[in-house]
Amino acid sequence: MKSLIHWKNLRERRFGMHNNKESNNPSFSPKVFKVNGDYYAYRLKHDGLSIVPSIEKVKEGVLESIYHISESEKLEMQHYAGFTFVPENDPEKYQRDIDYGDGLSQFNLYELPIHKDGKHAVTNCNISNWPNILNLILHIAPYERPFQTSRFTYYELLLDYLTLIWRNPAQRLPILTLISKERS
Repeated sequence: MKSLIHWKNLRERRFGMHNNKESNNPSFSPKVFKVNGDYYAYRLKHDGLSIVPSIEKVKEGVLESIYHISESEKLEMQHYAGFTFVPENDPEKYQRDIDYGDGLSQFNLYELPIHKDGKHAVTNCNISNWPNILNLILHIAPYERPFQTSRFTYYELLLDYLTLIWRNPAQRLPILTLISKERS
């Protein structure tokens, strides 16, 4: 239950989503920022099934008419040197502004995964919460040993691999390929 509350609080802090009637059909206010002289609007859009981030280039004239941004607000606007992509799945370590030590911030395009509160929310480690995912994992990696002297099963190796990717998404790992017996 603690992790569910943590994700809910994180979502409210990052996107201004609260438990009210608007949360069913959220209209997120955009964050407008400047990158190398160009203006961009970052917003989250709700497509009915999920929340999708989008970044749109905005003309300067549109800032005043649609976004109601004055000249003084343009001067105080966040400036970035460019865009970057630094993956991090831990909400405590995630950073939107990345500084590589040169004093110029970069806008991080990587998004934290957002899980809706519902049937797939992680409230405990009960397998009945995700039977379809478990069936897919068991289909890809059956619960059998690759060879008789192996200490691990395919299933355990795949779970370890997925855990490594989730905890450290920037780590370079070998690419897994599936080879069908029928097609070889």
